[in-house]
Amino acid sequence: MTDYHFKDFTNSINQFGNEEFITVHKYLKADLLEGSLREVISAVLIPNSEVKKEAKKAQWICNPIGLKPGVIRYADAPDKYKRWGIEGRLEPIVYQQFFNKLIPEQYRVVEEFILLFNLYEDKNAGRYKGVDIQSDTTVVIKFSENEISIRKHELRKFLSLKKMTLFLQFEYFFFSVHDLAHHGVTRQQYSEVITPDYQWMINYQQATFASETSWRSNARLQGKKALYGYANYQEPDVFDRARSKRKYVDFIVNVQEDGEPKELSSDLEKLSEVMQKRFAYSPVFFKSEVLEKYYKNPELYSIEDGVIIKKGSWTLEIDNDHAGHVAVYLTDLAKLNYEEQCYWRSYNIIPVDSLSEVKFRRDFLVDRHAEPSASDLLFRKYFQEFSVKFFKRYGYDLFLPLRAGDEYFFKNIRRPLNEDSHEFDQIIICLSKSLNDSINVNELKKQFVDEPYAINQLQKFLEREFGKDYDVPLILRAIQEFRSKGVAHRKGSDYQKLFKKLNVADKTKLAIIDGYLAKLAIGFRTLAQVLSDSPAGR
Repeated sequence: MTDYHFKDFTNSINQFGNEEFITVHKYLKADLLEGSLREVISAVLIPNSEVKKEAKKAQWICNPIGLKPGVIRYADAPDKYKRWGIEGRLEPIVYQQFFNKLIPEQYRVVEEFILLFNLYEDKNAGRYKGVDIQSDTTVVIKFSENEISIRKHELRKFLSLKKMTLFLQFEYFFFSVHDLAHHGVTRQQYSEVITPDYQWMINYQQATFASETSWRSNARLQGKKALYGYANYQEPDVFDRARSKRKYVDFIVNVQEDGEPKELSSDLEKLSEVMQKRFAYSPVFFKSEVLEKYYKNPELYSIEDGVIIKKGSWTLEIDNDHAGHVAVYLTDLAKLNYEEQCYWRSYNIIPVDSLSEVKFRRDFLVDRHAEPSASDLLFRKYFQEFSVKFFKRYGYDLFLPLRAGDEYFFKNIRRPLNEDSHEFDQIIICLSKSLNDSINVNELKKQFVDEPYAINQLQKFLEREFGKDYDVPLILRAIQEFRSKGVAHRKGSDYQKLFKKLNVADKTKLAIIDGYLAKLAIGFRTLAQVLSDSPAGR
């Protein structure tokens, strides 16, 4: 704000406090071309019953810095402890801790607000975030060294529950190197505006000779604006269907005789009993790209054989054994919240197939041992099975487990969702990190001192202990070549020649990855079986 008459602010007073994130604390000093500016915003809570009284004057209600727990002394009565150190019912939304300038003062949002919305602090990002019942995170508070802002929605809910009103108090000083005459005002000029929702006043001061330093005059704007809670607010109950007012999405369940898609609501209670029996367990089909969102966030989601798991929230049973599409029962889609259903609806397609054999056997024949046919699901299953059995037999890992920060590489080993080159490269990296880079070189080097290359060490070990290497080293070499010539460096003519060299020039990217995963799955399954059949290896 550089306007000596504060027109920019007063003309936009209706927008102040209407932002998505409302500033409840700010202290800023800034040097300007012909002076300096000091900007202060603070906030104080007062009972709704006292709002009309405070709305009659432009002065601040109080400086919230003075609101802190303390003891009040009386001349004719015993001392009383007060939560905020005053007799009145004023409360801060941000409190200050002052340490005699030994360390910088601290400003924090009151703990009651933090606890009410169950917020956790992300100090590095300068955020407080909430986690809802769906495990979705929302930024509620933003903070920096000089400013704190709170999301309006949560702030208004807080006010509603406490039956209080928040007054945003503001004060701006414009210190000018020019005198008042230069700005066309006098000390006698004074303006004040009083409305039910906001109040402000402007006055001016001329520096005397004795006090004159770097400024000749200043302009001061002080005032406050009320922020109210929601009227007739009622806290929703996520477990109460009537109060939560859940919304549902329509999904394509089949094709009608005229060729048009038939859609049904996932709100099964709205369907007749006949329709429920017919369609509740009908598979709804989606493009395989629907899984991309979950693969990209492995810290929150896990895609496994027949299921997506959202940490701390929901589990969605799916049929992910087919390439190119995913199927989910309509009754399972109904368990997702509206936003999640909308996401799935954007990938909804007309039925293109039937349930996979493994899904049918598990759900309708109660065959819990039915094995998937998808190469990525089989690879993860048998690689983990082999790793457990190998450690039990030898006392060390042949492939070192990924560290906590790298576990997502293994989780993202999958059949490509499309023919995108970037996705192909990412899967190659995931395979390389999980296999090539994880070979236990330190242990194998002890056994094959003269062999400098990890894959060769692995091949010799498998041939010695298991009689053959079951094509595992062969696939790892192909992965290594794709990584070194296409992923880690700029793609050149050698990269195109590599497809011919590896005999995959006529294959799609999905087929290449699918083939490698299938061979690895067979290799690790056989190795695991050998370990089961013979505790000593071969």
